[in-house]
Amino acid sequence: MNQSPAEANQLNMPNEILAKAVSRVRSALGLSQRQLLSILKTQTLDGLDSSSETGKRAAQLIWIYQRLYAYVGGDKKAMHHWVSTHNRSLGSSPVDVMSIDSGLDQVIDYLNSRGA
Repeated sequence: MNQSPAEANQLNMPNEILAKAVSRVRSALGLSQRQLLSILKTQTLDGLDSSSETGKRAAQLIWIYQRLYAYVGGDKKAMHHWVSTHNRSLGSSPVDVMSIDSGLDQVIDYLNSRGA
């Protein structure tokens, strides 16, 4: 799937599907619940709404996962390693960068620049 995060938001996926997708992404990337909540800027995933700011961040995270999945051929170990290891271009590990306000955009820009 080669949609941009903005296009993914326009899909307006049902909230329960969004919650399941986010849970699967968390598992595939090896993120802790705390890291996921920090990335999504929320305190709970209860009532995750695709039209909210949290829902938009969730769509961006899913998009990052999809691009990374395609880039490494679905190798979950490689995805977890990439997300958790210091990246010189980003100045930190991608998981730490994604936790700042503009971090998801920075990671998306990085993956786009690498042709991922």
